[in-house]
Amino acid sequence: MSVAWMAPVPVWKEPEWASILRGGVRLVLAIFWATAAVVVPWKGPALIFALFSLVALAHTALAVANRMKNHGVLLQLMGSGTLEWPRSLQEQWLRRPADWVDGAAIEVIPMDPIPLRAPAAPHVTLSGDSHEIVRLPLYRRTMVEFMEEVNAILAPRGVALVEQGTVRKPRGREGD
Repeated sequence: MSVAWMAPVPVWKEPEWASILRGGVRLVLAIFWATAAVVVPWKGPALIFALFSLVALAHTALAVANRMKNHGVLLQLMGSGTLEWPRSLQEQWLRRPADWVDGAAIEVIPMDPIPLRAPAAPHVTLSGDSHEIVRLPLYRRTMVEFMEEVNAILAPRGVALVEQGTVRKPRGREGD
């Protein structure tokens, strides 16, 4: 039975607080640059600050538009059985290929922590049979919590996330 007609199933979403934080920070930057453009008495720097403000405002609008478009979904199971990271509007405009991972057992590889405390940290890499998704944010959840939550959704569909090293991947002749 073909499942190619099935709609994508969201398996990992960005928390609302992260979207609000991202949009809020970008809006504050737009206001900061607009204020600097008004306060600075010289025309040259004022024009540059106004341009920065417009770019920050456009960045804010894109953050809101992407949230509305993807509904905060960061990882979805496609009808073909692959896990895909939905593309943003910018990625579609630039025709960037979608990030996806395939296979019945997908490895979750932890990434080295960054020195700053970031809202999206920690990050993991999902590695499948032929592709991988790099730097998937967990938003302050542990890798175990992430795997349990996603596997609860994926289990009835024949796909599972497994820890790094539990899947043996073929290496070809040079690996023998």
